[in-house]
This record gives sequence, C-alpha cells and structure tokens, in this order.
Amino acid sequence: EAREGTIEGLWKVGDLTRDLRIQSILIPGMGGEPIGRILVFQDITSERELDRAKSALLSAVSHELRTPLAAIKGYTTTLLAEDVDWDPAARREFLQIILEETERLTRLVNNLLDLSRLEAGALVLQRQPYPLEAILARVQRDLRVDSHPISIQLPPDLPPVDVDPARIEVVFRNLLDNAIRYTPPGTPITISATIADGVVVVRVHDEGPGIPPEHRERIFDRFYRIPGHIRSSGAGLGLAICKGFVEAHGGRIWLAEDGPGATFIFTLPTWKDEDGGADFDRG
Repeated sequence: EAREGTIEGLWKVGDLTRDLRIQSILIPGMGGEPIGRILVFQDITSERELDRAKSALLSAVSHELRTPLAAIKGYTTTLLAEDVDWDPAARREFLQIILEETERLTRLVNNLLDLSRLEAGALVLQRQPYPLEAILARVQRDLRVDSHPISIQLPPDLPPVDVDPARIEVVFRNLLDNAIRYTPPGTPITISATIADGVVVVRVHDEGPGIPPEHRERIFDRFYRIPGHIRSSGAGLGLAICKGFVEAHGGRIWLAEDGPGATFIFTLPTWKDEDGGADFDRG
C-alpha cells in the first residue's frame, strides 16, 4: 500500500555528514488512486546542530550552576553549625570561598544574558572615550589572579578607545579566564597593544599548549568547548561573547597562527575628537 510520510536520518559521503529530512507525497490521479510520488529532500543539519547546541548548553549550565551552589551551600551550612566555634581566620576563608563562588555564578548569568542580547540584536552600547589602561586595571582588580603573572605592555602614547568600557571589560575578562583555565599555574600572560591603521590592536598571549589546529575554526562558536581537555569547563560562551562585543564596536577578533601558546588579537576603534582626528590627550 502506498503511503505518505516523513523520515529523518544521516547522509554520509566520504567525510561529509549531513542531517536530512525526506518527505514522501503521493500524487493522486483522476480516480483518486496514486499515480506517482514526490520526494522532498531537506537539509536540516543546521536545525539539528542548534538542537545539539541547546542540549549541550543545558548540560553545561546545569553543571556550572551545580558546582558553585554546592560550595556555597556547604560552607554556609558549616558556618551556621552550632556545635563548632570557628576561629576568625577560618570564618574569613569560608566567606571568601562563598564570595568567589557567588561571583562565578554572577559571571555565568551575565554571560547568558549577554548572549541573549547579542542574538536578539538588543545590545545597546554606552560608548565613550576611555583609556585602555583603566579598563585593564579594573579587570585585574576584579579577577584577583594569583596563579598567573600578568604583564601589561601599553605604549605611552596610546590614545583612548571609543568603547563601552563595561563590554570591553567582559572581553578581557573572558580572554584572561580562558588563558588561566588552559595554562599551567605560574605561566605568564601578556597583554599588549599597538596602533595600526587608525585602530588599537590588542593581543592577549599565554604560554600554554595553544589551541589544537582542528578546533581553531570553531572556538568562537557559541557553546563550543574543546572536547576531552582536562581543563575544559564552562558553558562555551566566553569566546562567542568576545566576538559579539568586539564586532558590535566595529572591530574584529581572531586567533593568531603563530605559537607557542595562544594569542588572541582584537581591534578597537580609537576616540576621534571633534575634528575627526584621534585624541591623544584624553584619559
């Protein structure tokens, strides 16, 4: 008996794999009996990749929420225990851990909100002339990194950048967080900047193992994480948000081909004075 229907499956040719949806539609004759069939082939690879990305996001976010929440609950319960009188040093240590885990939750929630705004086209930039060194000072203060020495190398005549400082702080914070996560403790991280073709070119370099070649093209994809890496954690949102924020400012971001280590490079517009020239005296 002839039937109509829809099936989905994988189509493989060599190294190429695609998700296909095949729909069968009968063509009725004058008497109503089928006289032919139409097969409609639809490539649904993007749709399936989005479904897989959503599943990966839910899994990653669930894990990322569970870890700090467990720490916060555990140390709060410990502090509230009536049968133990903790000394001030121990209480301060527990409270510091609670603070750090709360900040970790805040960053995750902010990343999710930022990604939502970027994808909805609802990101509003509060641009102003701002010295890059001031942005970096705030990032260093908030990160409180003790495990990796951070070197900042900026030329003395670097002009202020025309940016939303809060968004560019997120870019630096995410890049530094990645560098810290994927490199051994004690290895240095270098942030440098130069002027080229009227824009500020920023480099964030670490001396870790670098990004494997097979993952270079996808590292800026949302939800993407390097599989099997012992330090691979997070929801895979950081670099996607970096890309979105930099491009919203009219810049671009990429991974340098040279090694060792990983070097992320991005551009930012310089502040123009009323005459249209770069203002080198601000900040």
